[in-house]
Parts: sequence; structure tokens; C-alpha cells
Amino acid sequence: SDDVIENMKNIYSGKYSYKTPQAREFWKTIDLSNARSKWAWNSIPPEPLKSGLKLVASKIMYKPFLDNANRYLTPQARNIVFNEPRLLFHFSYATWNGSGWFKKFASDINKAVNLGITNPDKLVKIAIASRTNEGLKEGSAPNSLIKQGGKKIEQFINEIRF
Repeated sequence: SDDVIENMKNIYSGKYSYKTPQAREFWKTIDLSNARSKWAWNSIPPEPLKSGLKLVASKIMYKPFLDNANRYLTPQARNIVFNEPRLLFHFSYATWNGSGWFKKFASDINKAVNLGITNPDKLVKIAIASRTNEGLKEGSAPNSLIKQGGKKIEQFINEIRF
């Protein structure tokens, strides 16, 4: 059922059917750790669960990431993104944001590449601006959650040496 309350009843009763084995593994790991009663809301899980969940999450998101990249990035832009770790991180995270956001970010990068901008440093700035300066539709106000994520991504890619 698409009804959230029915889905919750099915999850807690054990009748829920997961879409992939990786999704089942992800939620089974969380359930077996008794996260509902032991973890603080929005907290980072303790090791070794944290590492295991990251690996399973990456398995879950790999196919949607490739699908979005192939659907929304031009071949030239995709080649640049796949060879630039900062842009790869940005678009991997965009997969979590959803295909609409991925498409918006890809559109901005595609436009830049079509204008001849291929310098990764410039494209990273365009990617961050795409997240922080505008909403889903061109000219709209930024979405506060996406903007906040953009600032965190910018901080992360500036701190980490890829």
C-alpha cells in the first residue's frame, strides 16, 4: 500500500517487502541494533555499524546514481564529473536529494560545459552555487535544506584532499 500508516504497520509486523536485498540488509542492520530505542535522533551510528551501513547505502544508491548520470548529464559533462572527485561527490549526494534535484544540478553543469567551461575548480563552484543560490526551478529562492547541504558539501570538499 502507498499509505504511510499501512506501510508502518507492515514493517513492524514483518509483512513489508523490501525493494532490494540491500534495502533489507540496511534496515535489518538498523533494527537488530535496536536503533529505535538506543540511538539519538539524527545521530551517527556507532562503529562497526557506521561503516557497514555506509557500504550498504552505497550499494543501494549506485544504480540510481548511474541512472541519473546517464539520463541527465551530457556525455562530456559526465566524463568530467566521473573524473573529478569533488563533482562525483556532489552528484553522488544529489542522488540522495532525488532525481529532480539531480536533474537541476546536471542542467547547470551541462550549461557550463556547453559554454566551454571545463575547469574542475570552476565547475565545482558552479555545482555549489546550484545548490545554495537557487531552488529547483530557475530563478526560484533556494530550498533551505538543499542550501544547507550545499554549504556542508562545500566545507567537506574544501577540507578533504581528493
